Amino acid sequence: MKTATAPKRKALPAATDLIDCARANGWSVEEQWTPPNYKGAPVLRVIVGRRMSETDVFLYRLIFRTDGTKPRAWRARTPRNHKWHDVAPRPTKIREVIATNPVRKAATS
Repeated sequence: MKTATAPKRKALPAATDLIDCARANGWSVEEQWTPPNYKGAPVLRVIVGRRMSETDVFLYRLIFRTDGTKPRAWRARTPRNHKWHDVAPRPTKIREVIATNPVRKAATS
């Protein structure tokens, strides 16, 4: 388990736990840090998601700030709400959704 760490070496355990849970359950993960020359505290942008069917998808777009300030909004798309909305749940709740909806591996013969 590699801890998500900012360039200034501040650990982001909530981001690390979410990323590890998503990968362990077969979900797609995209991570993007602010550029090295960024003025201010580094920021980690994370998208985790998986397609349930052609029309149903779970996507969560979150921003983790290394200075401890709260992000403006975390966004989500879910099978119940197909459009992006500004009410993504906390990372602990997202981990519960991920664990409940793992990607099933195709059987090999």
